Amino acid sequence: MEFKPWYRLLDYWCHKKGRYGLTIPFMVGAIKAKDIEEIFNEIRFGDDQRPYPVVLNFCEEIDEYVLSMPSAPKKYFDDCKAFERLCIDDDKLENLDTFEQLLVFMNAKYDKYIKAGTYSKDNNGSWNGFSPTDISDIAKADRSKL
Repeated sequence: MEFKPWYRLLDYWCHKKGRYGLTIPFMVGAIKAKDIEEIFNEIRFGDDQRPYPVVLNFCEEIDEYVLSMPSAPKKYFDDCKAFERLCIDDDKLENLDTFEQLLVFMNAKYDKYIKAGTYSKDNNGSWNGFSPTDISDIAKADRSKL
């Protein structure tokens, strides 16, 4: 089965690199999506054959929302709020009633970074364009197989 670029990127980042997840701007920029809604809709209405759940949660280490892919069984979805296949695991976001409210929240937080082309948050807390390492990892993820 061939998986979408966003799924290969997230799988590479979480399972092959052993990282927690990717910020929303990073995902948008890495797969050249037109906006947050495009990525979230691909996750929401994606193929049910995906081996891992996709979770939107808050990463305290970088103080940002990230998309993650825990190596948990699909029943993970039974324990969290979900908009179709996008699982929400964050108290603040779980209070949002609709998918549209989630988009408004995420756009208010991240649209300025996406429009500026600053997709990657560095260790100093600044948003920048992709680093050479980011570009290399994105290319490796694009070639990776699940």
